Amino acid sequence: MGRIEERVLRVLNFKIIILTFVLFSLISCNTAYGWASAVVAIPTGQMLNEHKKILQDAYYKLQNDPAYSLEIFPALTKIQAWDVVELPARVGPGPDGRGIKYSNHWYNPRTGKGNAPTAASESFAELNRNLLGVGSSNAPKSAAYLAHYVADLSVPYHTTGMPYEDV
Repeated sequence: MGRIEERVLRVLNFKIIILTFVLFSLISCNTAYGWASAVVAIPTGQMLNEHKKILQDAYYKLQNDPAYSLEIFPALTKIQAWDVVELPARVGPGPDGRGIKYSNHWYNPRTGKGNAPTAASESFAELNRNLLGVGSSNAPKSAAYLAHYVADLSVPYHTTGMPYEDV
């Protein structure tokens, strides 16, 4: 085989690889939805509440912790009830509802702006006090808010800063 034939074969193989990649990418594409604590209807008819799913997954993992106690820790349904809002009015008990500081949901480590680590820390301290029977007895709310703020910090847009820093 000559140099020209080898070059043509390499180019052809490269084009086949690219075409295969593009075809598989198109075949496996699904619509992506952002997460929120709002119940959102999507075109398939499903109702999404991603923070509720995150709470559920975290709760099941927590049950594997030796320190977990079913007698002390609140039930999953009670925790999930505290992390939901209705759109577009943002009405509901969750941390995405009206009256909650927007800065509680993000933190930019490069600028030091945002309040999510503090909000998570405060929710954690409140949950501990609740579980120990000190102060209010709203452990489900504390657990929901803590999980919500920690989940928010795993979203890149929540850790690169927000356009309106003092919201």
